[in-house]
Amino acid sequence: MILDESQDYTLSGKTGWSVDGEQNNGWFVGYQETTGKVYYFATNVEPNPSFEMELFPRIRKEVVYEAFQKQFQIGSWL
Repeated sequence: MILDESQDYTLSGKTGWSVDGEQNNGWFVGYQETTGKVYYFATNVEPNPSFEMELFPRIRKEVVYEAFQKQFQIGSWL
């Protein structure tokens, strides 16, 4: 699924979330295409019990978005 795109890049990915008893597990996998290059990523997030769970859906993506922003200085999603 395309999540964000511009003239310089396309970011595609998919999130997921599972719960096993009291343990939450979230992930975000995908790839970013830039001129002549493709970068793949996979992020797994397991929050601790004191984590504010209403933030969990957004946090899974923010980790990747911030890394791409810092590494490639691209992305308008934050």
